[in-house]
Amino acid sequence: MSVPAMPYDPPIRRITLLPIRAWSVVSAVLVAATTVMALIVAWATWDSYFLAQRFLWNDPGVSAFDLYAADDRIVRLTLIYLFALAISGVIFITWLYRARKNSEILCDAEHRRSRRWLIGAWFVPIVNLWFPFQVVSDIWKASNPDTRRRLVDLRSDGLDELKFVPGSGLVALWWGCMATGLAIDRFVAPQLLDAENPTIEQFQALAVAETISLTLMAAAGVLVILVMRQIVQWQELARVPAS
Repeated sequence: MSVPAMPYDPPIRRITLLPIRAWSVVSAVLVAATTVMALIVAWATWDSYFLAQRFLWNDPGVSAFDLYAADDRIVRLTLIYLFALAISGVIFITWLYRARKNSEILCDAEHRRSRRWLIGAWFVPIVNLWFPFQVVSDIWKASNPDTRRRLVDLRSDGLDELKFVPGSGLVALWWGCMATGLAIDRFVAPQLLDAENPTIEQFQALAVAETISLTLMAAAGVLVILVMRQIVQWQELARVPAS
């Protein structure tokens, strides 16, 4: 019995791609700086909580002025963190766009989201809960040398409809940390503190929530650096970068 011929899937050699390593390095540095700022904000939140606790216990070494100063410090640090987050986001999306263009050359499969979602996926309500993950996941799949080049889509390998193109646990873990951290910061933390009559218990709950949120965001920062590093390595394998 003759063995049916497998569809020809030519190896990728010396394909001209956009250079992305420099963008990934700059993005990684900014993400690392943002991660450090997230941890600093978490520390400042706990410091403010302990000051409030001492003030409510009538500690003579803590005045209302100290509480206002601690609150102002958190505001300033948070603004710096948000600014760093915005800048790192712009550079990351620039890197993502170039990596996406390269991945479309490396694999014929159609991505689940068009290029316009490279930006919109992060800002459109509701869909920003999973579109960014799909965008990065498809770039990962298309860049992976183990993925066949001649594919219709990135869900099955084209030979067996029940055999899915393997995704990445690293990408899934990154997005899980990112999405959970953002959800806690935007929807949980604001509900914990009564602005008119705050209690020490509410300050503690807020500090815990913010610490969890910022720690998850910091973990997401580390994980996305690893994701970028792997995609860059794959796209540079036996490729000639564009000038």
